Amino acid sequence: MSPDARRPQGGNPPADSELPAPLALLHRAAARFPTHSALAARLQVTPSHVSRLLKGTAGLSPYLCLRLADLLGQDRAFVLRACGHARLSDRLFPGGAPTATEGQRVQDAIEQLPPFDRRLIQALVERLIHGEPIELTSLAPVSALGGQKGGAR
Repeated sequence: MSPDARRPQGGNPPADSELPAPLALLHRAAARFPTHSALAARLQVTPSHVSRLLKGTAGLSPYLCLRLADLLGQDRAFVLRACGHARLSDRLFPGGAPTATEGQRVQDAIEQLPPFDRRLIQALVERLIHGEPIELTSLAPVSALGGQKGGAR
């Protein structure tokens, strides 16, 4: 069954929670790229293979699981297990592994913030990435700096 066949009447794709774990991981990865060709290049497979993976007609090899884990910032053992390679995961990572990396936990926490706080964090990270000076007065609402009230949230 193709992903389109699973779409509800409204035309929206199914939520990740409605998909099997490997497909949910693949859909999260696909959402980060403008085209399936770009995702294919990042995963080192052909665009037609990405299409088959997203339709559920091809499976994820252990090597592809590792590339997908790295792309998503997920723990490799978790992705191997989620994609049906539990025995290999146990052999490669005998101590087990958490379900998310530290980076994923931080990302999840940021997504739970109110919109203004989320924009503040995103602005700080962008400035750090680009080596720009950080001026907190330009990012924070005036009330947070002890001045006038009325900072928009």
